Amino acid sequence: MEDSRIALRAIPVKQVDTVKDLWLELAEHHWRHAQRIAALASPVTPAVSWSMRRAQYESWASGPGWLLLGSELDGRLVGYAASRVVPVASSWDFGERMGKLETLVIQPGMRDRSTGRQLFDAVRRHWRALGVDYGSVSVMAENSGAVRFYEGLGAVEHSRIFYYPA
Repeated sequence: MEDSRIALRAIPVKQVDTVKDLWLELAEHHWRHAQRIAALASPVTPAVSWSMRRAQYESWASGPGWLLLGSELDGRLVGYAASRVVPVASSWDFGERMGKLETLVIQPGMRDRSTGRQLFDAVRRHWRALGVDYGSVSVMAENSGAVRFYEGLGAVEHSRIFYYPA
């Protein structure tokens, strides 16, 4: 069920700290549900996690196609998407550039209101306006809800990332 009270707004990079709490909520979700990777490496602290992600957002904001898009309900941020456009090097014809969805996070109580879908669709429209025909997103293997969400939007799995000690 879509909530018509949801408003989307671009978040300028100078206001990046407005997404901190949602990022930390996503990080906590990762720490709770990624047991296989947790057996390999310890999680960083919340402060370190945000510091690293914040630095990435600030760096990516100066690149092509950057979009930090918030989803608000009654003036309160309930989700956000961060995306950019990157060069493509592939065995498949995805064009010269591809959209990369870096983050999509929605507060748990808002997930049944199509909030994620609204953000995802807005990111796709942004990419199409830039002449980008394809996008990608990375999903944790143990995050079956995210896998179902993206597959329901027409995404297909292409590759897997493996981590191992050096």
